[in-house]
Amino acid sequence: MKGKILGAGAISGDDGKRYYYNENELKNRKEGQNIEGLEVDFEVIEGKAVGVYITSKPSFSSNFNTFNVSVANLPSIDTKFVFLDFNAIKTHIFAPHIHSIKFFAILTLACVLITNLLFESYISQQHSGGAGAVFFYIFGILSLLFGLWVNYCLLQTSHDKKPLVYFTSCVIVSVIMGILLKTLVGDLMMSLFGGKPPYFKMAFICFLFITYALLTFLWFSRVGKVLNEKFFIYSLYVQLLGYLCLVIMAIMLLCQAEFMIWYDFALICNIASSALLTIAWLKFRTIHSIA
Repeated sequence: MKGKILGAGAISGDDGKRYYYNENELKNRKEGQNIEGLEVDFEVIEGKAVGVYITSKPSFSSNFNTFNVSVANLPSIDTKFVFLDFNAIKTHIFAPHIHSIKFFAILTLACVLITNLLFESYISQQHSGGAGAVFFYIFGILSLLFGLWVNYCLLQTSHDKKPLVYFTSCVIVSVIMGILLKTLVGDLMMSLFGGKPPYFKMAFICFLFITYALLTFLWFSRVGKVLNEKFFIYSLYVQLLGYLCLVIMAIMLLCQAEFMIWYDFALICNIASSALLTIAWLKFRTIHSIA
């Protein structure tokens, strides 16, 4: 008899009848395999399916949410500052799950860190197309994709769309601001040789910066609420302090005064905020469902 597995313990036979089987009768199931919808061959004895063999190959989509690379049990960490189950990550790697969210959040932060480290290479090689500039774009795009996935998973688990909306808006604003900043440098150089200063562009960039800071505040606040983790708020405070240092740096630059110390302060705040954000992602234990 041939049929299709409806779920654990039940088969829909080609004759239109439903047959039930014990798990030990499923002979060739692989560990972690999602069996729902797979075609099988089996015998019927006293109305029950026995000797059940899977005859169809599982598709990637059928195992998408239970992707498993299991070869051995992996460790789990449960301390005051780290709550991470590597077995859960392995099992739910492509599913909205608390530990897979943690995994991709840390990947996002790692890609952001590498992108920041490559920024100087990008500045020096952006016109020549050097390896530094190429990797800058690669890790920048990866951080964007991983970040979107994390916020999408938060949407699926908490039913709150605001983190995804705020994050996406931050990305759009930062891209526009980056494009304008890239052209602003040339405009400022032209103004030194008698050209008209780009006041409108500078004002618009300031507006975008304020918008970005506001969206950042909203994202940190919302995620901290959804995940019930105060370290997101600590990271937010330090991040806002870094933004303040950048504003002071810009004012000092316009006044032709020493400004590098404020850049150093902003850099320190960025590093400290990233460290606190890493702790927040590793530390949170619950995802609150928001109607």
